[in-house]
Amino acid sequence: GFQLEANLDEISEIRHQTQWNGFRLENQSQNRVVQFTPIGVVISSVKTYESWDTFHREALRLWTIFQQIAEPTTINQLGVRYINQIFLEQGENSSTYLKILPDHDFGLSLNKQSFFYQESYTIPNYPYSVNLVYTEQSKNEERFLILDIDVFISEIIDLEESKLINHLNQIRWLKNKIFFNSITDTAFKKFGGTNGNFK
Repeated sequence: GFQLEANLDEISEIRHQTQWNGFRLENQSQNRVVQFTPIGVVISSVKTYESWDTFHREALRLWTIFQQIAEPTTINQLGVRYINQIFLEQGENSSTYLKILPDHDFGLSLNKQSFFYQESYTIPNYPYSVNLVYTEQSKNEERFLILDIDVFISEIIDLEESKLINHLNQIRWLKNKIFFNSITDTAFKKFGGTNGNFK
């Protein structure tokens, strides 16, 4: 915005302030979204996810652009959030894909329509926190699961690139550890895993 202030009795002071509120960019295929704000940058891979290496390189490139625009002095929060949507076929239920589920029948014959399960963790001796959400939802007669893993650090980090990369690698390792210990072998195969490896 632009601000101009003046004393109307006698013009003794005129000030102006220019501030940008940010902007959002999408690529043509609309599978990559970048949001630059005055306090940070958010890079999202939507619909399709190529690989960590591709995503990581692009994130660091965009972070460099943000540094040139905003000239930050420190990083106050850094994180990786992984949201996966799994469509449930006829006859499949949440336990087909997820190992840990809230499962209560209350001593009644109930048909579960949906659930929302959330946990938060801190990692002992490390500055990382984790928010984990499992949810099952229905829309237009389709049923699907959402597995949402958010791993982040909320402490001041200096701008040294090697430290930033080290934190990103540790965050990714934590995210993967939680993800692969949350899903069943059926889910692992559905996501392209074979012989103990994942593409």
